[in-house]
Amino acid sequence: MNVLAPVIAALFLSVAAAPADIDSIPVEGIENRGIYGDPVRLRVPVEPGFTYDCRLDGQAIPAGDWIEVGDYNYHELRVRRTRLADGEIAEELRAFVVYFKWRGTAEVGLPIWTPPPVIPSAPEELSGCALRLVAPAVIPAGHDLPVIALLEHAGGRGARLNGEVQITAPARQTLVVRRGFGSAQVAAAALAGSQAPAALTLSAQLHSLSAQKTIQIESATQWIDLEGAVEGDAVYPSQSRLHVIGALDIPRDASLSVGAGSMIALDPLANITVSGRLAVSGTMDEPVVFLPAVRSQPWGGFIAQTNTARIEIAGAILTGGGGDPAYFQTHFGLSHRQEQAVFVIHHGARVSLADSFLIDNPGQAGNGYGGYLTLDHCLIQRCITTGEYSNGGGVTVRRSALIEFPVDSDPYIDYDNDALYLTEGVHEIRDSILGWAKDDGLDAGSGYAGSVLVSNCWFEACFHEGMAWSGGGRVAEVYDTVVLGCGQAIEAGWSHGTNSPLVHAERLLCANNSVGARFGDNYAFEFNGFLRVVDSYLLFNDRDVWGMNWNDWTYRALQMDIRGNYLGAPSPFHPDNEAWDPAADGFRLAPFLPHPAGAAVGVGLAVRQRQQRLEEAPDAIPIALSSFTPQPVSVGYRASAPHGELARGLAVFEPGRTIRRMPLPAWPAGADAIQIALVDPVGASITGCPSVYYVRESVADQPRVHLFRAADGLDAVWSDPACALESAPAAGGPWEAVPGAASPHRLARDQDVRFYRLLK
Repeated sequence: MNVLAPVIAALFLSVAAAPADIDSIPVEGIENRGIYGDPVRLRVPVEPGFTYDCRLDGQAIPAGDWIEVGDYNYHELRVRRTRLADGEIAEELRAFVVYFKWRGTAEVGLPIWTPPPVIPSAPEELSGCALRLVAPAVIPAGHDLPVIALLEHAGGRGARLNGEVQITAPARQTLVVRRGFGSAQVAAAALAGSQAPAALTLSAQLHSLSAQKTIQIESATQWIDLEGAVEGDAVYPSQSRLHVIGALDIPRDASLSVGAGSMIALDPLANITVSGRLAVSGTMDEPVVFLPAVRSQPWGGFIAQTNTARIEIAGAILTGGGGDPAYFQTHFGLSHRQEQAVFVIHHGARVSLADSFLIDNPGQAGNGYGGYLTLDHCLIQRCITTGEYSNGGGVTVRRSALIEFPVDSDPYIDYDNDALYLTEGVHEIRDSILGWAKDDGLDAGSGYAGSVLVSNCWFEACFHEGMAWSGGGRVAEVYDTVVLGCGQAIEAGWSHGTNSPLVHAERLLCANNSVGARFGDNYAFEFNGFLRVVDSYLLFNDRDVWGMNWNDWTYRALQMDIRGNYLGAPSPFHPDNEAWDPAADGFRLAPFLPHPAGAAVGVGLAVRQRQQRLEEAPDAIPIALSSFTPQPVSVGYRASAPHGELARGLAVFEPGRTIRRMPLPAWPAGADAIQIALVDPVGASITGCPSVYYVRESVADQPRVHLFRAADGLDAVWSDPACALESAPAAGGPWEAVPGAASPHRLARDQDVRFYRLLK
């Protein structure tokens, strides 16, 4: 490993220090180095006999006027005053922060960051890919069916692409694939209906890709009850049905082996303690499944606390575990999060999982204290966190995806929902996907010395950092990695009294984040480490590079080695870099592309709800791509009222850019409903949300319906979601409910004349 040995200079660049005559220019409303949890109003009073040049974040503002600053960010007010009598000049700088107090101090000095929703990849991006389904070949009647979808290139190599897979089993539902991995639970009722079949065909479709799997439904299952201590070497062959009815113990001189296609149902909060060996030998075609014996009542987990414990799992699906919400409060107290882990790996225990999938577990996936965890071609999705691993030991992750912690949505929470949290030990993350986390993708934080190697990984959609390096004795190396849509892509953060963290990064693409590369973080802690980023691309971030900290309000340029990179905009603190020229430099993105270089990509409105309140309409609409491209992409957007078009605009995405926020026109007076729609893409296909509606709320229980033209019909939009839509062949009826109708609803043209009405 290339261990850094930087010399940390004692001299820092102070961007917030004031000149000697700071008090000679009065400023009202703010203090220098003030941190404010609400918008502030400031004013530079005008005195006779002086002229003023006032600039807020580089933009001129009038002296003498009150100015409101509501932008949650770091701000600088620079005032230059000239005395007319003799031309004497005085200058003052006031630096301050406005932060969103409802999100707390974790984002001090940064704008509010909410990752955009997933935009599905276009058909051209999927060229040469295959869709693979993994699901139990047999499922007992009354149990939900876990389903995993994988996008793969030839030879089984993962495809870092997105998609909305349509699953029919026999009911229809959508499974979202994020950078090649996705999962869903098909409800038992949807599998069986009123007549439970002996078998059904599970069908999946994504553009031209398709996959099928036959699922047998067991109407009567003969379970073998397990409880107490295992004696000797217990072997359960393929297609076994095991029911853990209480605490199960595998002593150090015993082993338990389970064959392919087996099913292990566990009673509520039931645990399996392993001091010996547990071997699970499933396959991708016939996985072994661990699931709750009682639907919606989670089981406990595996407890491995000795250096003789070995858990070796291949080809398995584990769902519904980690059921005790206060487990670590009463057992070990060694976790940022208190929820039970599916795997407790302590004191030299070793756990390895291959071709396995931990999905929809209400607790943590794991927790390691001096233990060893290996994940190879695994999916961890929709749990509290993959876990915290500390006090030595090590975590190795290869060809895996750690996504959705706890779920991909807009609401913000700040409760350590990291994809992965590492402290002491030697850790390695390769060829993997981490993201869609309410906190960080990879947090290497408090604790003592430890090293982490990250290579050929992809981080995306984390509210805070893609990679947050901090703590004592931390050494981190990152190579050939992409970070998209995160609060901060890579951060060398806090430490207490040590020359740490030492972070070395090469050949990164950090694009479309709030911050690309950061030394320091958002707390008033100590910062004694060093950040080196070379031969990388820091593009289209709100700040490509930033070194401010709040311990002494200095920009730590001398604790950063940022050179030989391409930046979206020049930085006065880091001059040894090139400015990105999209037209000339787009080809340089080729090593990072997840799709063929000339492929059209997906585009959509980056919103999750297609209908929103007109009173809360934003000033700008976000439009996003499924991926960056080496060539420019554009898409038009159109604002319309029911009576016709209001305005048009064009969103252009230069090579490397994946998100645009385009200004919206002023609404006409009295407007009740507005549509924003995407039109005429170039170099892209509209695969995401094609249109969004802003509708004024109903007044006095009088819901209104509005009709907008669409490509293949009309969109009906109504103001009260409690209303039901009914249709009839004639004005007099008979009326019947329109199945699944919710505003907005497409009224297709390819049908007979129909009449519609809304019912409150």
